[in-house]
Amino acid sequence: MPSLFTWKGRIKNFLACVFYRTGILFLLDRILLKDRCVVLAYHRVCDERGGGIPAEEGMTVTPETFEEHLKYLTARYRIISLEEFLSSLSVGRPLGKVCLLTFDDGWLDNYENAFPLLRKYNVPATFFLTTNYIGTRDWFWPEKVNYILSHSQPLSPEFCRTEEARQAARIFRSSAHNPAEGIHETIAFLKQFPAGTIEEVIEDLLRASGMETLPRLRAMLDWSEVCHMARHGISFGSHTKSHAILTQVQDPKEIEQEILGSRHAITERTGKAPAAFCFPNGDYDDSLLRTVRDSGYTAAFIGQRGTVVAHDDPYRLKRIMIHQAAAPNRARLACRILFPWF
Repeated sequence: MPSLFTWKGRIKNFLACVFYRTGILFLLDRILLKDRCVVLAYHRVCDERGGGIPAEEGMTVTPETFEEHLKYLTARYRIISLEEFLSSLSVGRPLGKVCLLTFDDGWLDNYENAFPLLRKYNVPATFFLTTNYIGTRDWFWPEKVNYILSHSQPLSPEFCRTEEARQAARIFRSSAHNPAEGIHETIAFLKQFPAGTIEEVIEDLLRASGMETLPRLRAMLDWSEVCHMARHGISFGSHTKSHAILTQVQDPKEIEQEILGSRHAITERTGKAPAAFCFPNGDYDDSLLRTVRDSGYTAAFIGQRGTVVAHDDPYRLKRIMIHQAAAPNRARLACRILFPWF
């Protein structure tokens, strides 16, 4: 029997197609997005195999879909650089009907798949880098969890040593009928814990799975690729050093290092200080905003969905998350932009 998710997707596809073909979306686009900037947030641009690196649900678009997005966006919007976007915000100048493209984390497939398409359509974009991972073969912890759960027999909770790992194994086993959903729910469960606890859980799950180690495939950009893109219309911002969810970090010095250290790394490698910061997972508080401001950034992007107008707080900028399930075609992309919850 088709899942609720499948039926919801079909209903959304039908409605989006009707709105698109009747011209309703274009009318709403002209009315609702006048003098607003649409900031789109992408992560990975790859097929479902992810080049051997697990692709978390809700984190990817295929190269083919991304090209369809670019065709639609270049026809409907003026796509601007981060520098023009921030310049307009700084003086409160109406933005016009424009779009800013952003990519989080610093994935290698952004260089291999997204960058050639950005050049093909001659549009700028901004990549937010998690600097500790650039130039390494390390993976983010969700990809490690994904790989372990995807490449082992169903884990028995009793084989895990820590309660957190046992609970993670239970969550995954409870969705045995839908492994992708189980992985997604397991990752969501682990996000509540500090980095040290998560690393212990990963070690526990790896041992319980019988695996000796994880593959050493390269998932992230290296600095030569960053510098090459910087010479061809790509701007760079900071996404912390380690992708820590900063609201869960207790040590003020560690927070400062995450925010300021990533800025220093990008400045040293590219010769240009990043102007914008993007909060991992979108989570922030007033204290973190002050640290970002004091670290020299002129803007910050948060997790709240929506568009940007000229008078918005530059340290609480909204974006619209884009991924394959949410925007598999032009019609769904248009709906997602107008109604970020769609």
